[in-house]
Amino acid sequence: MKKKYPFAVTIILILVLAQYLSGCGFFDTSGGDVTNSYYANCNSDINIQCTGVTAIPGQTIYAGTYGCGLSVSVDNGAHFTTFTSANCVLADDVINGVYASGSDIYVATQPFNQNGGLSVSTTGGATWTNYTTATPGFGSNTVYGVYASGGNIYAATAGGLSIFSGGAWTNITTTTLGFGSNTVYGVYASGTDIYAATAGGLSISINSGGAWTNYTTLNGLGSNTVYGVYVSGGVIYAATAGGLSTNITPPIVGLFINYPNPLHSIVGNFLTGVYVTGTDIYAATYLGGLSAAPLALTPWTYYTTPNIGSNTVNGVYASGTNIYAATAGSGLSISNNGGTNWTNIPDNGLGSPWVNGVYGQ
Repeated sequence: MKKKYPFAVTIILILVLAQYLSGCGFFDTSGGDVTNSYYANCNSDINIQCTGVTAIPGQTIYAGTYGCGLSVSVDNGAHFTTFTSANCVLADDVINGVYASGSDIYVATQPFNQNGGLSVSTTGGATWTNYTTATPGFGSNTVYGVYASGGNIYAATAGGLSIFSGGAWTNITTTTLGFGSNTVYGVYASGTDIYAATAGGLSISINSGGAWTNYTTLNGLGSNTVYGVYVSGGVIYAATAGGLSTNITPPIVGLFINYPNPLHSIVGNFLTGVYVTGTDIYAATYLGGLSAAPLALTPWTYYTTPNIGSNTVNGVYASGTNIYAATAGSGLSISNNGGTNWTNIPDNGLGSPWVNGVYGQ
């Protein structure tokens, strides 16, 4: 005898199938159960919200997770809400980097559950605009880092440095004389100066990208592979696979001096990122934890397990006495007193304990 299904059940099955095929996910936007297969490996208490957030100065944290979207806290990590691709139209769920200013949020993603690309919100995350290679002038759907300054957006991609200015994108590659590599891991900009951390050196332009000069180990860099860059007070800080490199005679670029381990006591040669405040330098390392020093680059203080969650730190942000370390597999490590004490947050609504990048307001 042929089995028959009630009409109502048939309708439910059709609706569920349609939702699945559209890739919309099964989360409730107020934080429902994790039933979408996209997010099976995310934290069970992931709290999905697509209504946007209002940044609270000194309390707002943006954590980019691996495969589980962008998690945001407005109470210094006590609770997180998460933006995902399936629910909130984020470009994708592997977040390599994030930058924010006011209600503007910039999210660097790569292909995972969707097509990847750069997500930009001017509404605190309530709405998003995604940029991919379908956008004229955009370099790659794999975006490693992002920065915004003076109305311009700078996206570090696997296919060049993409710059949004005057309402259009322009992509800088090695076809431009003096640009180090098409693989760009990080970017920083100030005024007309642009600094691109590439797989082939540190590329610098002083005229908004019109001309470039590339700096390598021949100029004193610790490695030609540069994962991050920050500039403060004319001093350039390059996070390389061979140590932390700074220009010898700031603000002149010229030659660099490198601080590797163990000669100058930075734990771990392999730096994944660097951040500088008005008084301190923070170096994120692969397998070496988090290193911190005053601007004089001595003495160094080292934070490793069990103080922070993991000795692989993918990114770092600091403001005042607050320090935030994005760790691999152990969540977000936070100190609110300059590193004296640490709290490790693997969940609290955080999308995943695998955190690729962090930023704060």
